[in-house]
Amino acid sequence: MSSDFVAWVKGFVPNAVGDPASVPPVEASFLAMHPGVPLEVARMIFLGDQRGVLGAVTAPCTIVQVAGDFAAPPSVAEYKKRWMTGAAAADVVVLDSVGHFPQLVVPQQLLDVLEGVTLRLRRGGGDDDEHDGAAGEQVAEVEAADGGIDVTA
Repeated sequence: MSSDFVAWVKGFVPNAVGDPASVPPVEASFLAMHPGVPLEVARMIFLGDQRGVLGAVTAPCTIVQVAGDFAAPPSVAEYKKRWMTGAAAADVVVLDSVGHFPQLVVPQQLLDVLEGVTLRLRRGGGDDDEHDGAAGEQVAEVEAADGGIDVTA
């Protein structure tokens, strides 16, 4: 990555995106970044080990996994589910697709999953009403926002 950023982008993006039509805009987005940004993100991902906190998760979780994700195979989602022993519920939904960005390749499948999760939370479904209520409040809070996500907070 650090020795030839452009070559890395041209190799990584087609595999990560999965959808050939989406490659040019995503590639342009990566190439517009300062090369140090994706390098630091990669460093954070590959050197950050969060496995130890999985057992402390108490909220109900839905892990969305792409069947043909070259960066994170389905075994990663199953591992997370297996170790989320404190979660009110932990489900894995595998999307029949490729790439690492399902929002680009199968956006409707992803929206269907997210809609199902939010509907379940609004109805208070799940194994633990205390956690479902808190999660439902978080969903309402997100919906009340302007549609933007503050990534600086």
